[in-house]
Order: sequence, then C-alpha cells, then structure tokens
Amino acid sequence: MESTNCEKTKYLQYLLDKQLDWIQKSDTKASVLLSAIGVLFTLLINSRFYGVVVNCAHYLFIRDKVVLLLLIILLTIGLILVFTGGFFLFFTLIPRLKNISHEQSHIFFGDISQNGLTELRDYFCKDFDPNNDLVNQIFVNATIANIKMKNCNIGIKFICLGFGTIFLVTLISSIGLSM
Repeated sequence: MESTNCEKTKYLQYLLDKQLDWIQKSDTKASVLLSAIGVLFTLLINSRFYGVVVNCAHYLFIRDKVVLLLLIILLTIGLILVFTGGFFLFFTLIPRLKNISHEQSHIFFGDISQNGLTELRDYFCKDFDPNNDLVNQIFVNATIANIKMKNCNIGIKFICLGFGTIFLVTLISSIGLSM
C-alpha cells in the first residue's frame, strides 16, 4: 500500500513538473517574440529606414495616390496587428493567480505566506496526504499554462500576420520604386 502511494506521489510530482515546464515554455516564447517586436520598432525608428519610407511615399504620391493610400492602410493594419500580438504576449508574462479558484494549498507560495509558519508546521506535523496538495497544484498550474499558451498562440498569430503585412508593404513599395 505504501509503495502504491509513493508511486502516485511521484507521478503527481511528474505531472506538476510538466505543467511548470509548459508555463516556462510559454514565457520563453513570449519574451523572445517581444524582443523581436523591439527590433522591428528599432528598425522603423532608424533614420535611414524612415528616409526610405518618406522617399517612397513622396514618389508614390506623385505617381499613384491610390497605391500610396493602399500601402498606408496595409502598413497601419500590419502595425496594429503587431501591437495587438505584443499585448497578448505581454499578458502571457503576467501571472493571473487571483482569478483561479483553488483549495488551500501547502505547496503554493501565496497560500503558505498568507497562512503563516504556525499553520504550515501544524499541517506537516500531523498525519497528512501530500497527494491532495499535488492534485490541487496540478489543476492550478494547468489552468495557468492553458491561459498562457492561449495568449501566446494568439500573440504569435497576430505578430506573424503583422510582420507579413509589413513585409508585403515593403515588397510592394520597393517593386513600385523600381518600375
């Protein structure tokens, strides 16, 4: 009986570690993509790139105002998509612990610090089953990982669409300049 309980505890610890890994992976993805957004905006603010865009806009204004308007609309849509994706990625990095209902846990740092050292000692000194706390933490961490992965995936989709649109605008404007 004791070995079965020990195996359950090891398996629950394994599941908890998996949930924590998913949380860490979503945070890593979000951080890398937010850095890529920073690089993009650094390029957009760069004076040479800005000069090329102004020259292209001036040329297209003289040559074809409809194409210029279309490119400005596409560029605006691309930037809005990138900003929206950035917000989703930013919200991936922010933990949401208060909105998740859970039983009181002796593993979760928030519950431990809220209840104090005396209650923690009392809990661990009596005969207890750690599997209940592990199951509770697996549920809480699975919920957090689910929210983070959803936000991360939405952010990735928006950023890809935004970068693709900005690339398309750059491609169309450079083709227009070469004609």
